[in-house]
Amino acid sequence: SLAAALHEALHVHLSRGEPREARRAANEARAVYQDLGRPGAEADVLSGIACAHFMEHRPDEAIQAASEMLAIYRRQGDRRREAELLLEIGALQLDRRMPSRAIRAAEPALSMFRGLGDDVSARKCAEVMAFAHRMRDTMKEAVSNAREAMEQYQQHGDPNGLFVAARLAYDARASFGESDDRVAARAAREAAKSGGAGGGPLEAAGPVAHQPWACDWSPGGLQPGPPMGLRRGGL
Repeated sequence: SLAAALHEALHVHLSRGEPREARRAANEARAVYQDLGRPGAEADVLSGIACAHFMEHRPDEAIQAASEMLAIYRRQGDRRREAELLLEIGALQLDRRMPSRAIRAAEPALSMFRGLGDDVSARKCAEVMAFAHRMRDTMKEAVSNAREAMEQYQQHGDPNGLFVAARLAYDARASFGESDDRVAARAAREAAKSGGAGGGPLEAAGPVAHQPWACDWSPGGLQPGPPMGLRRGGL
């Protein structure tokens, strides 16, 4: 069919590093899918449009395409895809040093993942929010989110992630004059004993830095990339 051929052309152009041609094919395919009443396929095409915009270093346009995907998932009642996409948008906004926008996206995603019983994804949301709050200097909220991430890392036996989250909690507490964060220090010791990255005293570790999220906006449906900076020890 015409839509399938255009969709395939989108894949080909993206694989060749041809974002302008990819967007042209995607927009034509999207129009056909809209006429056919196939919102799922339209969302797939929108992920390709977002990918093309990223290739062209146009993050605002990419996030606009993602917002249109969100609208489709909400109309379909697909809570999981909505939450995954909100988390991805939140992490991308964090990468762009827009913490308020990051929190605005990640906070509802956190609630959705809790409702879905997805502790791993909820932890990712908490990490995004902790870094965003620290960037915005709302440190008490940063501590709260970092500690939620710490609890999840402890439950799932991830010493590397636990050490990073503990450092984040410690840094945030220290920033408002309460460096004696015994909960974070104890978690860091636990992580170090288990082989967690970094190890050692928190006060000697230096501030933990957020690293960019590795995004994969591949056509065929959004495939959220892992938060490499937030899980560098354990997206």
